[in-house]
Amino acid sequence: MYYGQQQYAATGTAYFAKGETIYYAWDNDAPGIMQVGFRVYNSAGAPVSKELLAVKEGGNWGYWTVTSSGYYYLFASCEGGNDTRCEGGGLLKKW
Repeated sequence: MYYGQQQYAATGTAYFAKGETIYYAWDNDAPGIMQVGFRVYNSAGAPVSKELLAVKEGGNWGYWTVTSSGYYYLFASCEGGNDTRCEGGGLLKKW
């Protein structure tokens, strides 16, 4: 996500098997002054994990256990999709 340019960002999809644990994280880098909400989504576009927040120039992370084998991705929004003053990126990987 680039400051002044994007309200939303998403990773590419990755396959995870049922029972695996996904680690997901976001770093809101300087000069990002607004919070970023992020969570894991399935290939149908439905949210599956708890939404987490990365505050001004901060980061956050969480874990989610896969309930159904398939493709998943990380989706993030700057100030709920209402702002473009966020900077940074996210990570989605098998833990």
